[in-house]
Amino acid sequence: MDAESIMRYGGFALICILVFCSVGLFFCFFIPIGGLLFAVGLLAATDDALPSISVICLLLTLSGILGSLAGYGIGRSTGNFFILVQNRVFFAEVI
Repeated sequence: MDAESIMRYGGFALICILVFCSVGLFFCFFIPIGGLLFAVGLLAATDDALPSISVICLLLTLSGILGSLAGYGIGRSTGNFFILVQNRVFFAEVI
């Protein structure tokens, strides 16, 4: 593996991880994913540094779907903890 292939596919893997995190994890909402997706699309259209646009769309879609499923799983497993706790100040006011 040369440095160019590491930069090419390592950077794209990082974009996929960022999409996964920004969709699925609550504390990653501040990641500016829109600008990154624009840059990936621009590079894919003008340069041969990335895979084809169909591969990019497929992998980013899968990253978003898997991130959404991970967020759902996290919420499903930890949601009851926040609902069942009666001694919390916030929930005492709501209920």
